[in-house]
Amino acid sequence: MKIKLVIISILLLKGICIHSQNSGYLGQKNIVEINTSLNTPFIANLFNFADKQDNNPERIKSLDDKRDILDFGYGISYFRILSRSFAIGLFIGQDHFSALPESIIRYDKDLSGYISNEEYFGETDFFDFTTFTVMPKIEFSKNSTIIPVGFSHQIGFGIRSISLNEKKYEAELTKYPEDGFYTNYTLSPISSAAKTEFETNFYDYSKNKFKAKTFMYALNMRTPISNHLLINYGFQYTFNFMPKLMNSNSSYQDNSAEKYWYTNAEINDMIRKRKQFSFILFSLGLSYSF
Repeated sequence: MKIKLVIISILLLKGICIHSQNSGYLGQKNIVEINTSLNTPFIANLFNFADKQDNNPERIKSLDDKRDILDFGYGISYFRILSRSFAIGLFIGQDHFSALPESIIRYDKDLSGYISNEEYFGETDFFDFTTFTVMPKIEFSKNSTIIPVGFSHQIGFGIRSISLNEKKYEAELTKYPEDGFYTNYTLSPISSAAKTEFETNFYDYSKNKFKAKTFMYALNMRTPISNHLLINYGFQYTFNFMPKLMNSNSSYQDNSAEKYWYTNAEINDMIRKRKQFSFILFSLGLSYSF
């Protein structure tokens, strides 16, 4: 799907380039841009999706007081100017962000495979994700502004492929016997075998691809520093659409029936929640028009 979208967009741009006779600023018809984007997920922090919760008073110090302070991305765009105030283009880029996994509860099993009354309580540090985006865009401005100079508006709709970065994540696991009411328990360290099992079956990376659709609106400004080179900057508003794969609203997940501690549905919903509250980006880059 991603490759087809790129091919269709390139062919469309090529056809328009052949037939277009309109010119932009100084007779230039093409724009190539390299952009960076920055986002401080303060809204996500307020909803605890990027701010570590203190669910366990016995938690290790290394998991305390950590925040996802800054998300960043980069990409390249091409625009074909069709008139003084209208252009179409294609954006390809990558961005990086972190998300807070929910705490998990997993009941122990004896040698016969039966679930016992002892359970593991687990907390993991932030998960790091990488996103690849392909997005066709249109750009338009008021009649008094000639693209690519000055203020303009951009609208885009594209697809995103998101993956969890494969690495060893810092985690805290504790074990305690349950009395049925969580009123009397004693924390105890887990066995080395259980810790090894957690690291081995942490997540099935063979399923590590998540798809999302994204809509973007940007208010952009380009300031020329020469006849061909411009500085571009502005704000982007992105809205991401992912399916909800989990029905439970619980803050804890019991994965006793699963081989892996974190399932694909949990990772998907972690991304979905995180991206719902991270929709304002500041962009900065260079444009070359010709």
